[in-house]
Amino acid sequence: MFGIKNKITTYWIYKNLPDQRALFDSGQERTAFKKNYDDAIGKFKSIHNIYTSEVSSDTMAASLEACASLYSFCILYQPKYLLDMGSGISSLVLRIYQKEKDPDCVVYSVDDDEKWLEKTVDFLDKNNVNTENIFALSHYQNLPNLKFDLIFHDLNFVEERIKHVQSLIDRSSRNTIFIFDDVHKPRYYTNLMKILVANKLIIKNLKEFSKDKFGRFAILAKRNS
Repeated sequence: MFGIKNKITTYWIYKNLPDQRALFDSGQERTAFKKNYDDAIGKFKSIHNIYTSEVSSDTMAASLEACASLYSFCILYQPKYLLDMGSGISSLVLRIYQKEKDPDCVVYSVDDDEKWLEKTVDFLDKNNVNTENIFALSHYQNLPNLKFDLIFHDLNFVEERIKHVQSLIDRSSRNTIFIFDDVHKPRYYTNLMKILVANKLIIKNLKEFSKDKFGRFAILAKRNS
């Protein structure tokens, strides 16, 4: 019975996602993104395998597909202030982008588990990227009201994660790009959509470029500027 119910709710989510064709402004932009995405899959495959065997698990870590999308959106939008809300391999992806593509951009990593942050710092250090601006959630909440250009929200489990969506929106500018992972989970998706719609954000479907072998995928949101 649970399997049938899960399939029904997943089908409902798929049917109610925005049209994937609206993700890009032009066919040329889509083609460029697809090339960057394919390159990023190859670029991060080995390090993702290491991360999910030595640091985390493949069911808990951001998927290879999500990492490739995150990196590719950085190339597309060229954000200057980036936030990884929920540290892990996604922090490495953003800091590799910083190191290789835009040394002047600023990356923040935040987590509500200080012991996990220590693992993140160790992993980043082993991969020769910077370890600046890494904060426990309690410390981050007391920082000045920074306006981030790109936010990847993957903090904790979705039951806790949903509690921080509004505060992230409040820390955004009219050009901020949000990427919300794990929207395959019906309750999280429904509650997330309520918040995004109430804040009049445009929602875009990332399933094509984020769905993994477990059925996890992401959406992108931005303001109607």
